[in-house]
Amino acid sequence: MKGRTEISTSQFIWMLVSIIASFTGSFVPSILIQTAGSDAWITLAVACVLDIGLAGVYAYMGLRFPGATFVTYAEETLGPWLGKPVALMFPCFFLFVSCMLLHTISNMITSLFLPGTPGPVITLATLAVVAYGARAGLETVARAAEMLGPLFVIAGLAGTLVVTPHIRAEFIMRPLAHGPGPVLAAVPLALSVMAICIVMATFQAHHNEPHRSWFAKSVAVTTGAALIAVITTGAMALFGVEQAGSTRYPDLALAKVITIGEFVERVEILWVVVAVGAGILSLSILLWNIASELALVFGLQESRPLVAPLAGLMLPLSFLMFAGQVDAEAFIRSDFPVYALSVETGLEVLVWLVALARGKRGRGQSSPRKDRPEWVPPN
Repeated sequence: MKGRTEISTSQFIWMLVSIIASFTGSFVPSILIQTAGSDAWITLAVACVLDIGLAGVYAYMGLRFPGATFVTYAEETLGPWLGKPVALMFPCFFLFVSCMLLHTISNMITSLFLPGTPGPVITLATLAVVAYGARAGLETVARAAEMLGPLFVIAGLAGTLVVTPHIRAEFIMRPLAHGPGPVLAAVPLALSVMAICIVMATFQAHHNEPHRSWFAKSVAVTTGAALIAVITTGAMALFGVEQAGSTRYPDLALAKVITIGEFVERVEILWVVVAVGAGILSLSILLWNIASELALVFGLQESRPLVAPLAGLMLPLSFLMFAGQVDAEAFIRSDFPVYALSVETGLEVLVWLVALARGKRGRGQSSPRKDRPEWVPPN
C-alpha cells in the first residue's frame, strides 16, 4: 500500500464513537429495551466490559505484528492456504454491517423526510456521499470524526437532559426485578454492536501511538455505551418500558418531546440530522476499511479504485438482504449476534492462539529473549 496515513489518539477515539453512535438511530435500542427492560443499561455495562477485554487481544496482536492489520497477520500466522480465506472474512463482515446500516439509514430518511421518494434514489444519494468520504481517505474521515463525534455525544446527552423534568423515576427504579436472565439474554446483541469497533485492528496500523490503541478503544466503547444507555434509559423513564420498547426509534421519540421555551419545537428534526450524519460518517469509515483490507488481501498497491465498485455492490445488497423493516429487526435480534461474534471474537481468538502456539511475530517485533541486551562483563 502506498504511503501510510497516521491518525492521532483523539481521532482514533472519535471514529469508534461515531460508529457506535450511528446505531442509536437503529433498531438496537428498542430491541435492548424489549429484551432487558429497565435493566438495558446493565446489559450495556456488561457488554462494555467484555468488549474492552476483547480489545486487549486486538491491541496485543497489533503490537505483536507492528504496522499490520488483521488481514496481514492472519495470513502470516495461519499460512496462505488458511490465512487468506480467514482474512477475507474480515472485510466481508464489514461489508455486511455496512449494508445493514445503509438499509436502516435509507429507511429512516424515506419514512421521516421523503416518504414519496423511491428507496433506491435515497440509497444512491447516500452512497454517493459515503463513497466520496471513503475515497478521500483515512485522514479526511478521521478529521471529520474528530469534529462531528463530540457533536453526536453532546446532542444525545443534551436532549436527554432537557426532558429530565418530565421523566418518572419509578419506571426505572427496580434493577434486576426479573433476575439476571433478561440482562444476560441481551448481552450478545449489545456486545456484537460494540465489537464492530474491531475495526481498531486496521486503525492501530495507522495509529501514531499504537501502544495507546487499547486505551483509545476502551474510552470510545465506554463513551458509546454510556450514550446508548443514557438515551434508552431516558426513553424508558419518560414513556415507560413497554411503550419505549414498542417504539422503533426510542431516540427519536425522546427528541419529539423536547421543547425550548414556547417557540422552539420540532427539535427531533435536528436529532435525525445528527443521527443520519453519524451513520453516513460511519459508513465512510467502514467503506474505507473494506477497500483497504481487500487491497491487502489481493496484494493491490492502492485501495481507492475499489471504493466505487464496493459502493455499487452495497446498493443492491442493502435491498436484497432484508424483505422489510420487520425482517431486518428479526435478523438483528436473533441471527446477527451469532454471525457477528463468530467473526469479532472467534476469528481473532483463533489467530491469537495460533500465533502464541507457533511463536509467530511481525517483522518489527523480536522474541522477548532477543530483545534483552547482551550481558557484557566488566573490564
